[in-house]
Amino acid sequence: LSEGLVIQVAKGEDLSQIPDWAKYMHAFNEYTANDQRTTQILLACFDGVLLIQKKKTLICEYNHQNQL
Repeated sequence: LSEGLVIQVAKGEDLSQIPDWAKYMHAFNEYTANDQRTTQILLACFDGVLLIQKKKTLICEYNHQNQL
């Protein structure tokens, strides 16, 4: 992605030669990958398009007093 600069950050290569925007993009990708509230899909077009969708949560309350 982005001429290979973002992957160079992931590999831990010499960060002094990598622009700040590539470091920020890598940090954002890591954040979204580790966020359990979202699902991510990377489309292989252009330099890559990352689709991020918030997962739906189902909250159920169980009330023991209203049990039959």
